[in-house]
Amino acid sequence: MFRIPGFIHRHPDSGIFYFRLTVPQHLRHIVGKREIKRSLRTGLRTVATPLAQRLYVDTRRIFFEAEQRMVKHRGNYVIPSPRKNVLEHGQQRPPRKIRQSTSC
Repeated sequence: MFRIPGFIHRHPDSGIFYFRLTVPQHLRHIVGKREIKRSLRTGLRTVATPLAQRLYVDTRRIFFEAEQRMVKHRGNYVIPSPRKNVLEHGQQRPPRKIRQSTSC
């Protein structure tokens, strides 16, 4: 018998399959949700499984990329401030050029 992965759930009334994945605790403030849920728009398990697997891979990749952008600070993960004007190794960014309008 074929086993359905844990991230695929079937709606009890409609029979439509859904992709459901819990957002890791340390990423919930970024994502703004505890869980990601998407309809697979099919009631066929053979169609739903590859769709959900693709969503799973894409979602895990997004989580991984978000974690890579985070910095561990005093045991907690924080997002570096986008307002800082500092590049790697303490280099300062050059000032932004402002275009002058050519109105008469």
